[in-house]
Amino acid sequence: MNGKLCSVGFWPTISHMRLRPVQKVFKIPLRQSVKGNALCRSADEIVLSKARVVSEGEVSTDSPDGPVFRGSTMLDVNFNDLQIASGDDVVRTRELFIAMLRRSIAFNIRLLRLARREAELRCSPWLPRSMETELEFKIEGDRFLVDIDVECALSAPVSIAGEKVGDL
Repeated sequence: MNGKLCSVGFWPTISHMRLRPVQKVFKIPLRQSVKGNALCRSADEIVLSKARVVSEGEVSTDSPDGPVFRGSTMLDVNFNDLQIASGDDVVRTRELFIAMLRRSIAFNIRLLRLARREAELRCSPWLPRSMETELEFKIEGDRFLVDIDVECALSAPVSIAGEKVGDL
């Protein structure tokens, strides 16, 4: 056997390794099938890059616990842009894809980060303290929608010098 001797045996040399040629990937599949179905690693990135994001919300100072931000962020994604469904069973494929996204921890965390960023933009100069969210996934025709409802308790705005900025 050719190779260098090490504590666990022989290390193979380059001449014994089979090197595969580098392949160029033109299309990344959104789902892969091993035993069942799973999302590929870049599925959430692809979905979010194709999504149209709409946000709304307002700060309410009527609450006895202090100011509160209530708002909503919605992602609108066209299935045709994703090119995941073809053939006779389009509806079933889309439902399966949405179910996998709903169960994906990585995708849900990215949605929550997006909702928090949108809430921070809407409630400026107030600072969000705690945040409660609710996610809802819907299919409407050739689109799927993700609605993220947000409620944030806010703390008083603070300037860089540490002095409070005027009340709203």
